[in-house]
Amino acid sequence: MNTPVLSSPVYRLRPDQVPDFPEGGKWGDALRWSLAVMDPGDRDIEFLASLLSYCLKHGGLTEKQAHHATRTITRVRDRWRAGELQFCQSNPQQRAEHPSARLMLTPANGMR
Repeated sequence: MNTPVLSSPVYRLRPDQVPDFPEGGKWGDALRWSLAVMDPGDRDIEFLASLLSYCLKHGGLTEKQAHHATRTITRVRDRWRAGELQFCQSNPQQRAEHPSARLMLTPANGMR
């Protein structure tokens, strides 16, 4: 029997697991949070994952990376505050019906 290979992340938090946005001003925290709450089909998941990898390896982001990260993190944070994140802020029935459910394994300026 062949084991399916997953090409994209399927980890998602339930509404009761979603922490508040990290206000500490650290890129690593904001990038981790954003990746954890983003909708499965968000076009920027891979982009933020690459920024998180770079940030952890180099201790921060370049000015250009920071500019684009701020834009994306702000979009995700604003959608979270508005209750618009489809997966982590949906009700249990909506989550159960989402295609990724069967595969589940269970910024602000001044960031540095």
